[in-house]
Amino acid sequence: MTGRYGRSAGRALMNRRTMGVPGLIRLAAAALAPSGFDVRLKYARALAQAGQKDLARKELEALQAVPEDFPGKSDIPALLKAL
Repeated sequence: MTGRYGRSAGRALMNRRTMGVPGLIRLAAAALAPSGFDVRLKYARALAQAGQKDLARKELEALQAVPEDFPGKSDIPALLKAL
C-alpha cells in the first residue's frame, strides 16, 4: 500500500486482532475523508452503543476540540454527559 495512509493502513490490517473491527472501520473512514468529522461523530456514537465508552469519550473529546463547525457538533456535550 502506498500513499499517505498506506503504511499505517497496512500495519493495521496485519494487526486487525489488536485493532478490532471498529478500529479498522475508523481507519478506512479516515483514509477516505480525513476531515470527515461527521463520520467520526457517527463512529463515536457507535462505540458508545457498543459499550466502549472510554473510546467513545476519547473520540468525542477530540471532536469537541475541533475549531471547525460540522453537523452534529452541538450534540457532543450531551453525548459526553450521557457516557
